[in-house]
Parts: sequence; structure tokens; C-alpha cells
Amino acid sequence: MDNTDIMVAYRSIMSVFLPNRYMDTNAIKAFIAVAETMSVTKASKKLFLTQPAVSRRVAQLEEELGVRLFDRANKKMFLTLPGQKLLPRSKQILL
Repeated sequence: MDNTDIMVAYRSIMSVFLPNRYMDTNAIKAFIAVAETMSVTKASKKLFLTQPAVSRRVAQLEEELGVRLFDRANKKMFLTLPGQKLLPRSKQILL
């Protein structure tokens, strides 16, 4: 596990268990939808939300964790390494 993996795991766990803090499940749902479709447009349709709402939720999660979860290039999206590590954990959180 490298430092990025450790920080993502730590922040993920701490944001769930620290008093007076919580991880927004709507942000996690948006992250999963974008990761599965690799498109904010498709994710917004899947979640019945506007594109800006989905983008805000993903940005909120990125800010909370302190890492970028997606790279965007030439109108395509790619999961970053922290995003790849977080995706299965996110799905577990929502189970």
C-alpha cells in the first residue's frame, strides 16, 4: 500500500466514524454512478439529477478525501489510482 492508498483509506474510515462527521452517501452514489458509466451525463440520467448536481457531489467527495478521483482528458473520464481503490470500498459502504 502506498501513501495515497493509506490516506484514502484513512480519510474514508475517519469520515465515517468520527463524531459529528459523516460521509455523504449521495456523494458516494454519484461517484459510483460516474465510475460505472465514465460519464457525468449518463450518471446524472441514472440518478435522476442534473449534471451540475452530480459534479458537485463528486467534487465534494474529492474535497473530503483530499484526492482527485477522476482525470478528464479529451472529453473522456478515467479513474485515478485513488478512484480505483475507492470504488470497491464505496460499493461496500452502500451495502
